[in-house]
Amino acid sequence: PMSAHSASGLWWAHGELWISGYSGVCKGGGSQQGFTPNVWSFNPATEKWTVRGNLPMGEPHIAYDAEKDLVYMWSKRSRLDVYNGSTLELVQHLSGPLDYVADYTHLLLDNVVGKLYGISKGKLYIWSINTDGTIAKTPKVINDMPHAGQGYALRDRKLYIWSGESNVIEFDPDTRTSKVIQGEGGPARKYSRIFSKWQYDAGQDRFLGFS
Repeated sequence: PMSAHSASGLWWAHGELWISGYSGVCKGGGSQQGFTPNVWSFNPATEKWTVRGNLPMGEPHIAYDAEKDLVYMWSKRSRLDVYNGSTLELVQHLSGPLDYVADYTHLLLDNVVGKLYGISKGKLYIWSINTDGTIAKTPKVINDMPHAGQGYALRDRKLYIWSGESNVIEFDPDTRTSKVIQGEGGPARKYSRIFSKWQYDAGQDRFLGFS
């Protein structure tokens, strides 16, 4: 497949790394769209790529539910879709929020409490997830969120936001309150485009970030 931005369109499923909706080699901030097929998976054991199909989206952001094998995909074409993770058959389509910006959007899944979080342009959208994995149509919206170019991760129903330096912001969507967790020895802030390079590892109870 074409080279892809590492900030979106990636998920791990069925022992393979999946990519979708890539913007081909970025030139001067622009992107080349329209490459088909646009969904591939890579098997690290065999070092082989497999064509998986083509989906109607561009530069999507992905949240994957391994238990239900469902892919939640928020695309810059103002759509929020749910797909079967194995067949890529469409399960549900919703018109996405109009404030989607490809480079500055995040999609996070908390399947413990049945919530899907979308962040873009200073707004946090919270969709409730039904028992079958489909999404309630009307999201709860919280304004004045930190810039979505930063990294977002979920832990215990709270968002942890990292700008690439020592400190982390903990935000509670239920109470709409935030606090700064002051760290030491972190990297000097040089870039503000962390995007998805900030993840929570539940197995080790730690955050991993790359600035």
